Amino acid sequence: MDNMQHEMVLVSTYPTGAEEWRCPECERSFVLQWLPYRKVVLEAGDNFAVHAANHGGVQILPPQTNPQNPLETAEDVIADSEADSGLSEDLQDALEDFLSTLDWDSADD
Repeated sequence: MDNMQHEMVLVSTYPTGAEEWRCPECERSFVLQWLPYRKVVLEAGDNFAVHAANHGGVQILPPQTNPQNPLETAEDVIADSEADSGLSEDLQDALEDFLSTLDWDSADD
């Protein structure tokens, strides 16, 4: 298990306020929207590393997770994102296209 801390880098900020973050060490990447809070992981990277970031002088650490919750399906994520996500239509379409390429059945392997 990797106990190292990886520092996330802000790659892009979209017109909606959503932000794309990437870890240069393990290639973890995600799109994050603060209000309402929504995070879509694009590339898992090293799930065992602690990922942190600095944003406007504030250090951002990973939230506590409950490992007993089942993984969301692509359909759940898409349905949730369509329900008043505040994301632009272009960004929402890009996320839906990306999510449709994922093999959710192999996520437990």
